[in-house]
Amino acid sequence: MMHDSELEQVTGTIFNVQKFSVHDGPGIRTTIFLKGCPLRCYWCCNPESQTASPQISRRVTRCLGAERCGKCIDICPRGCLSRNGNAVVWNPAACVNCRTCAAVCPSGCIEVIGKSVSAGEVMRMAARDALFYNYSSGGITLSGGEVLTQPRFAEAVCRLANREGIHVAIESCAYAEYDTLHRLAQYLDQAIIDVKHIDPEAHRRGTGVDNRLILQNITSLCRDMPNLPVLIRTPIIPGFNDDDDTIARIAEFAGQFPQASYELLPYHRLGEEKYGNIGRAYSLAGVSSPSAETMAALRKTASSRVRVVCPTD
Repeated sequence: MMHDSELEQVTGTIFNVQKFSVHDGPGIRTTIFLKGCPLRCYWCCNPESQTASPQISRRVTRCLGAERCGKCIDICPRGCLSRNGNAVVWNPAACVNCRTCAAVCPSGCIEVIGKSVSAGEVMRMAARDALFYNYSSGGITLSGGEVLTQPRFAEAVCRLANREGIHVAIESCAYAEYDTLHRLAQYLDQAIIDVKHIDPEAHRRGTGVDNRLILQNITSLCRDMPNLPVLIRTPIIPGFNDDDDTIARIAEFAGQFPQASYELLPYHRLGEEKYGNIGRAYSLAGVSSPSAETMAALRKTASSRVRVVCPTD
């Protein structure tokens, strides 16, 4: 087993740190977003989280233009950037994320998403808000992407949080070997796990993988760690899982486990701009979030089968 000094040196790749978060576990929290995910949910609000390595993102509204600047065009070794009048045109299909362009961009139009950090760095940053955690019964949450794609780094952060007496939670899709999940769970105060659909083939159509491993992992975790609070979440996606039957079946699954609670979250389009920034099309353009009435009805359906919590609870 690694000593504390060794834990602090373990590195991982993250793409965001969100302070004063109130929706990723109890109280005021610092949420650390890890890069890399085995799922490809077509509604994903963090598409930049899916690839494991750092990548470039272009916010075209910040671009100074080809005539005034054009440094990225001149330096790109693969010719992925070109001029069209004053516009800089990017060909993401040819881009290999060498990130040379980001190094010369003066305006912040091109930025690198993802950086390597040590577990010690993460904890030193998170510990600055310990007063808020203590006041609100908060802590830190490891999210993603998918936490279980970086198990050594996630474990190091969790163990360091345990040392400091800081509440630690993960948000996970639980699509990993059970041993990976179970090992990490030893250091958790809460596990938040998505169940996006109960039907394996529907789950595959929506995420790229079926859900058998996910459901089995949740079952095994709740059996082996009966004192670990588990929050099962379902993002409500119009046309995918926003029907009574699907939610009733997920709620029945969650209701098997005494330590489990259930939360339904409405799909939102806050990540839509990110798709264009990383050179991808957004498949849900024009799709609205579920209405308050729809969410209320689905929560009512679930509440007769499992303890339902609301995002404001």
